Amino acid sequence: MILTLSSKHRWISWLFIVLSAVFVAAIYNQLPQEIPSHWNFAGEVDDYQSKPLGAWLMTLLMIALWALMECLHVLSPKGYSIDSFRTTIGLITNLMLGFLLLIQVAQLSVALGAELELPTIIMVGVGVLFICLGNYLGKLRKNFFIGIRTPWTLASDEVWYKTHRVGSYCFVIIGAVLVSRAWWALPQSLFIALIIALALVPTVYSFVIYRRLYQDENKN
Repeated sequence: MILTLSSKHRWISWLFIVLSAVFVAAIYNQLPQEIPSHWNFAGEVDDYQSKPLGAWLMTLLMIALWALMECLHVLSPKGYSIDSFRTTIGLITNLMLGFLLLIQVAQLSVALGAELELPTIIMVGVGVLFICLGNYLGKLRKNFFIGIRTPWTLASDEVWYKTHRVGSYCFVIIGAVLVSRAWWALPQSLFIALIIALALVPTVYSFVIYRRLYQDENKN
């Protein structure tokens, strides 16, 4: 079976998953029967999961994510080869696995009584993830699984490239906004509106640039 990730990135993925499993196994007997699983906007716990699920969920998600990314090579339809950016896929995979591991360690540390502001940690973690993803977004080539997939980017290599160039800047800005919110009390409504606007920019841009590049064809 042909796998997607290179051996180097696969070993890093396995390392993250093993670290996750070892961490859970080491503290499992000390965990309470209910694991905090959700925090409200005030930073207060408002939902719990049972011990087995709460302890192992992130590990299972990491395994599922790794397995899915490994199968992209097989799942990609003809004409959408991912060979030219397998390194980028490996980097993105490990960024996401590292993020899940961070959240798991923080969540279970809180369950053990550590005084951590998990919502802030998640906010900063997501922000850093977006900044990192923004730096690699422009290296993706047209595919059905990763990236800004609109009808217009999938219809044209040039639109895909131009849209992901713009999208990379938007991702970095979104990440910076998320990270800064940990210390800068931006009103929640303005914060949400800003994130939505930045997220929509690449989609709208892909349509505009497609119409501009293929205006004559569209008229016919």
